Amino acid sequence: MSRLDPADGALTTDGGGDAPPVVVKLGGARAVDPAGAVGDVAHLVANGRRVVIVHGGSTAVDDLLGRLGIESEYVETPSGVAGRFTDEETMAAFTMAMAGRVNTDLVAALRNAGVDAVGLSGVDGGLLTGPRKSAVRVVEDGKRKIRRGDHSGTPKAVNDDLLDTLLSDGYTPVASPPMFGIEDESEGTGVPVNTDADRAAAAVAGALGAELVVLTDVAGVYADPDDPDTLIDSVATDEGYAALTDAAEGFMTRKVMAATEALSAGARRAERGSGRRRRGHGGGAVSAFEDRSGAGEGFVFSEKPIGIESGEGVHLTSTDGTEYLDFGASYACAPLGHCPPAVVEAVQERAAELLYVQASYPNAPRTELYERLGAVAPGDLSKVWLCNSGTEANEAAMKFARSATGREKIVATKRGFHGRTLGALAMTWKKKYRAPFEPVAGGVEFVDYGDGEALADAVDDETAAVFLEPVQGEGGINPADPEYLRSARDLTADAGAALVFDEIQTGMGRTGDLWACEGVGVVPDVLTTAKGIASGLPLGATLCADWIADGAASHGSTFSGNPVVAAAANATLAEVVAEDVPDNAATVGEYLTTQLTAAVEEHDLPVRDVRGEGLMIGVEVKRGANRYLRDLAIEHRVLALPAGRSVVRLLPPLTVTEGHAREVVDALTEVL
Repeated sequence: MSRLDPADGALTTDGGGDAPPVVVKLGGARAVDPAGAVGDVAHLVANGRRVVIVHGGSTAVDDLLGRLGIESEYVETPSGVAGRFTDEETMAAFTMAMAGRVNTDLVAALRNAGVDAVGLSGVDGGLLTGPRKSAVRVVEDGKRKIRRGDHSGTPKAVNDDLLDTLLSDGYTPVASPPMFGIEDESEGTGVPVNTDADRAAAAVAGALGAELVVLTDVAGVYADPDDPDTLIDSVATDEGYAALTDAAEGFMTRKVMAATEALSAGARRAERGSGRRRRGHGGGAVSAFEDRSGAGEGFVFSEKPIGIESGEGVHLTSTDGTEYLDFGASYACAPLGHCPPAVVEAVQERAAELLYVQASYPNAPRTELYERLGAVAPGDLSKVWLCNSGTEANEAAMKFARSATGREKIVATKRGFHGRTLGALAMTWKKKYRAPFEPVAGGVEFVDYGDGEALADAVDDETAAVFLEPVQGEGGINPADPEYLRSARDLTADAGAALVFDEIQTGMGRTGDLWACEGVGVVPDVLTTAKGIASGLPLGATLCADWIADGAASHGSTFSGNPVVAAAANATLAEVVAEDVPDNAATVGEYLTTQLTAAVEEHDLPVRDVRGEGLMIGVEVKRGANRYLRDLAIEHRVLALPAGRSVVRLLPPLTVTEGHAREVVDALTEVL
């Protein structure tokens, strides 16, 4: 499989929340299998990837022209690029086939596969615009000629705002030629014209900073067309590109040109995929995302183009020496900043004495952590279960609640996120996380977050537990009304059910209190925490009231309470409490929120809302968040996170100052 690759590493199917879009160019040749591509796209979308499809349809156009008694005419330019000559009569048929039958059939197939697809042509909303070419230079019988009356053009502008809006709202755009060909630049008037779908896809990929996959029935480019062993796998240098360009012939010349244009315009990578065979989930798109090198590599996460070498305090340093202000803290995992000295020292000391012993043998760091967590836990949540992650903490809470109550039903909230293992996944709202792995655990009922009446209707004598985030994180940074949390406490107490607060992201002082529930005066029956509890080392904890712990059935984990990680957690908790880190989070968080709100009003920024608690802040933008996150990183050396498609999430180390906050306000104002 031939690949134009500007950087090492393979694409992945997982969206990870902030992966770049994928632009899939589906060829129109008869040998290309659209059903396979539909299956692949459905798989990508189900895994959270944002996909734009740009399709051709040369076979459909030729078929329609044949039925109309019009001969298809292809010409070759002096540079060797082959293409269709499109006179007025051909243009009418071209539009009917491309924007009509081909686009509509493809959208229908995608919708049948569970993809919320939207069809549009390059003319719609000015998606693709550029000057119309009415005359083209061609080579006929070895002579160069000028043919007039052509209706064609090359996209020079892409309405990426339109695509961002559709992607942000969960739609998959399916775009086709024609484009809008400008005839009078001063008036901005024009007509629909033919444009090459490969170059249209390249323009879209460049505008979105996307990854481009071109599905075609051609194997690729051969250095020697007569030698099948000379297929050019990849190029990443000027010399390699020159060799590829020299070897490309016919329609592949245009595909090589399109890939180059995409990379030059800002696409992350350009890759050819096979549209012929059904493999994996359907055909070529997913197979194009798989590494063929034979070397082992990670495949779950979509890696960013910034390699991180080291971290200190609120900054990260990349492998090329660039320093970044970290306002994501790797999803709130660094409350004290990177490599806090007290934590590093505790880890080094413990690692030199004992790396691991199973939890049935008492060990000083683990015992100390039980005691420390019990001492700082809200209310009487003194019984502690230690694990390795937030999702495990929630799985344990789910099991403990069911065994302690003898009931099955779990009430969770829409837009809530509780983890990705099958039990926690069952309580996670977004379909994109659950659908590929169904059936997940049953007995879960979802209600609207913040709707007290809906919660009251759902909680009954069959309910084992209600799972709530005091501030929804992945769902868009949505703080709960204090009265809603208090009513949840009353409802569960009356029903004999457990109230579980998922404080995996809100805990450790992030919202201005050590635990978010303390700020509203509500004590749950179970509290789960992870993320920053051990300054980024893998640790989760489930804190339980006596009645939950006493009724809990058998549970266990090989690595529960690892002594090195427990030492890190003890040092982290000690410093968070001693230095009153939650108070700094409240103070700087209020400053940051106030300054962001003022900037939105002063500069009329495209922002719908600024919300959050402490240093857990969401900036809801009117377009997709990822483009702004990209610009923050590249132009201002600020790292932040998305929360859904339209929220810029700020989760910095809790040790940041107002000076750091000011830097972020200025940077975000500029990119917006």
